[in-house]
Amino acid sequence: METGPIHFPSIRVALPLKQIYARLGYARGVTEVDAGEQERLARAMGDAAALVALRGAARIMGIAELGDAGVCLEDGTVFPSRALACMLSGCTGVLLMGATAGQAVMDEIAACSRDNLARAVVLDAVASEMTDAALGWIMDYAGQILIRSARRVTKKRFSAGYGDLALDSQEAMYELLRLDAVGITLTPSRIMVPEKSVTAIAGVLGMV
Repeated sequence: METGPIHFPSIRVALPLKQIYARLGYARGVTEVDAGEQERLARAMGDAAALVALRGAARIMGIAELGDAGVCLEDGTVFPSRALACMLSGCTGVLLMGATAGQAVMDEIAACSRDNLARAVVLDAVASEMTDAALGWIMDYAGQILIRSARRVTKKRFSAGYGDLALDSQEAMYELLRLDAVGITLTPSRIMVPEKSVTAIAGVLGMV
């Protein structure tokens, strides 16, 4: 079942406004935003979206074993996480994925943080949510491929550093996805650069 990684040099997603406003602390129907504030937010969001350059990678691999010790893939890679194994219960494979917003938006966030913190916060929220949306795009893409063999992707996904899946697992994800091909590097402390870069694992199930 194992395939090599697929790299996406450009991913386009709609601006996830609802998620961005939620990250910024705006509650629909509760938080009042005047016209001036709306214009400022819209301008900053547009600027951020123009700077974000989404790229990503995906790889489908079979599961060799699931248990209390975690998940063992068909190539021998082990993700020691009971919670991940629980999420993958009933799955025959995994969808590994990674995405990045690129360096340009991070450079602008850093520049704004020195003299315009409010704008930096908006840029950060846009970059975060667009990167997360890129994972959704990858899941949809994989779903279209898998449906041809009567399989599907789980709705849930799991990331290194979440729950009992240690951040150390980021190294295996990085290598399996060959994320250097989409401009991501990994520090000795398992932090990905550019900062707005994420990886995740979803399950692959047979169609019911």
